[in-house]
Amino acid sequence: MGNLTQEVRGTGTGAPGVAKIEMKIEAIVIPASPVDRARKFYTRLGWRLDQTPPGVAQLTPHGSACSLQFGAKLTPAAPGKGIGMGRH
Repeated sequence: MGNLTQEVRGTGTGAPGVAKIEMKIEAIVIPASPVDRARKFYTRLGWRLDQTPPGVAQLTPHGSACSLQFGAKLTPAAPGKGIGMGRH
């Protein structure tokens, strides 16, 4: 994932000009069940398993600033039915 930069323009109450804010994607949430299956798959790829509450697995690829979060109740989407994931 690349870095995103967004321009923020003043509202007329401060100094004129444009400020740039660097934005990064830190985590992507994917509905998954069973979570243990996703955790095992990605740890076999060498991804780092981060500390999370029960029922959630957060894994980070080596050298990445973006993690994936897996869980059955992290989003209203049903496991395996994430919007835009090609499986409806």
